[in-house]
Amino acid sequence: KTSESPNTMDWLSADEQFLALSQRHYGHAQRLTADDGVPRLSLPSLNDAAGRARLVELLVRHTFVVLENVGEGEAYWRALEASFHDFFVHGAADEKQACQGEVYFNETGTPMWYSGFEALEGNDNVRETFRIHAALVPETGADTGAGDGPPLRWPSEQFRLRWRALHLFCQRIADLALSITLDSLAVTVAGFTSGDACRAEGTDHSVGYAWHYPNEEGGASTVPEDIAGEAGINVKEHVDQSLFVIEPCPRVGGLEVFDLHTREWIQVESVLRHGEEWVLFGGRCLEKATGGTVPACLHRVRAANARRFCFISEQKYGEFYE
Repeated sequence: KTSESPNTMDWLSADEQFLALSQRHYGHAQRLTADDGVPRLSLPSLNDAAGRARLVELLVRHTFVVLENVGEGEAYWRALEASFHDFFVHGAADEKQACQGEVYFNETGTPMWYSGFEALEGNDNVRETFRIHAALVPETGADTGAGDGPPLRWPSEQFRLRWRALHLFCQRIADLALSITLDSLAVTVAGFTSGDACRAEGTDHSVGYAWHYPNEEGGASTVPEDIAGEAGINVKEHVDQSLFVIEPCPRVGGLEVFDLHTREWIQVESVLRHGEEWVLFGGRCLEKATGGTVPACLHRVRAANARRFCFISEQKYGEFYE
């Protein structure tokens, strides 16, 4: 069902069960959008030359693109979002803590964090996370191990299956975006041929993140101003050390991206449709690979007045970091 070609989106219709739900939203997603200046691009348009050229043009100008018409990806995200709520909100503290596995080593071989659940020390009121290295997203089985530490215990088999579905969907989009960008700019990277080859060779350091921002269960208290540097900010402005990053639009606002073209901050959830539109942007590694042609996207997370759940897919291939 999945095409072998890296430059096709035919796999969007691979899962009929989810596609039926997603198609009900197509008419809504394709409605006329106010001229808000937000760079938007239909995901299936990446099938044609004009759409591919437009993707690179928007990335160069704005540093990010909003993807519309994401097909069954919307249903994948909504399903996993529901699992996030069950796990983070209703899961007992000891049960959540038990969902932890091996240490993740990043693209430079540096140990970073334990896979699975973690409540960030000293900032438990700000956010908690569930992080998975791409190599730990198995086809079968509830527990997984592939490195240093105990096997990862998933919250449930349903959680794992929903994570895997969204992870693979994001992976294909990111791989396609990377292929289009490199080809369009005539960029070659020593040793790199494709994402599939990196996965086969063990050089895929990509990560999937689930973040839960309790926002003190509706309160406005966040990272103290003397830590964040600005009141009302949960995560300070930064760029990621990645190739591409993908985030489906959550229900609750928080993500802000800096539009390089307008020189203004855009509050993503206020201009995007929940689940139907996703944000795609590049990191510092992509900026370096393209010689600065595609700048890394500056972004931050602002506090909200309600719980916020989000999923982030971060693309990292070892050959780009050598």
